[in-house]
Amino acid sequence: MDHIVFHNDVDGMVSAALFQGNSSENFNYQNSCIHPVNSTMRGETLDRILSKIPPEEKVAILDFQFSKRADIWIDHHYDNALGSDPIKNDHMIYDPMAKSSAHIIGEQYGIDACELIQTVDMIDSASYPDPKFIFESDHPLMILRAYLETVFPSDMMYSRIVEVLSLCSCDVGKAIKKLGIDYQSVKNIKNIALKISKDVLKFGVCSVVNQTRQCQFPRYSEYFILKDVEYAIRISISGPHQKYVQIGHNRWCGKQSKINVGEFLRNLSYCRGGGHFSVGAGIIKNEYEEKFLDDVDLNFNREDGMEKYGVDKEDTVEKRAQELVKTGVDIHEARKQSQKEMEERKNVGSEGKL
Repeated sequence: MDHIVFHNDVDGMVSAALFQGNSSENFNYQNSCIHPVNSTMRGETLDRILSKIPPEEKVAILDFQFSKRADIWIDHHYDNALGSDPIKNDHMIYDPMAKSSAHIIGEQYGIDACELIQTVDMIDSASYPDPKFIFESDHPLMILRAYLETVFPSDMMYSRIVEVLSLCSCDVGKAIKKLGIDYQSVKNIKNIALKISKDVLKFGVCSVVNQTRQCQFPRYSEYFILKDVEYAIRISISGPHQKYVQIGHNRWCGKQSKINVGEFLRNLSYCRGGGHFSVGAGIIKNEYEEKFLDDVDLNFNREDGMEKYGVDKEDTVEKRAQELVKTGVDIHEARKQSQKEMEERKNVGSEGKL
């Protein structure tokens, strides 16, 4: 039996459905076993999954990390080892300039699904016209996307969606009707998004949300509530000893991102992650959460941060300011408040001596 390994997001699922229904004679995956994987299942985790597949059975990996075990690998995420130029051969189709893996598959197999692929491109590159579109659109693929935001992640669910999409020749409207998914999913994510206002904290040009679980709030909720925030940061519990961190740029805030988010995460020695120019994610150990926020401050709040002003992090005023930031106080206000507290203490001390 052949196998399809795919990223468990909209692009990965549509890619798997398109590939399953249009694979070539050399790679016939129409009756394949399908394996959804999430963003944290990289490196050794992916290797363990692939090691369970008998060596004589073929493997396709779509919209996910490269592995030598793949008989065919198709992806659009930038890979340091491969660089920025497209690569195409019998076992690899790599194009970091493509907006989605579904786009690559559509071109490779001459699939006439222009509107579908354009919508996948929009979703995977987050090039929505505005945040309101995310929480109100009635496009079938946006309804499916909304559904995925609120359900508990299950391998069986992702696999079932791919199978139905493939069965319906990627007619998403027909597929979601078979699956019993409707516009109520969009209404649900909008209601949940509005609740983030109680938990989101401003952190310079960033917002920070601590989640008890991944996807506690729908993606882009911060931009729906805080239209001028430039970067949204989420820190989620991911087991007893580690956190899952996410960073995304708000393309609707009116300012371009000057930082390669994926590269920033890849360069953190204590983080296992990466991503695109404007969005990325990774895993850190619990003890590195404070250091992660410090690095975010130094890089994303650079114009106002410690690096420009040469602030000594061991300075008493600065230490107190950093403590206040973690409670939700803006870094500017935190430093003012910290300075004020120190001055008040000095005044109290002087009065006591009198």
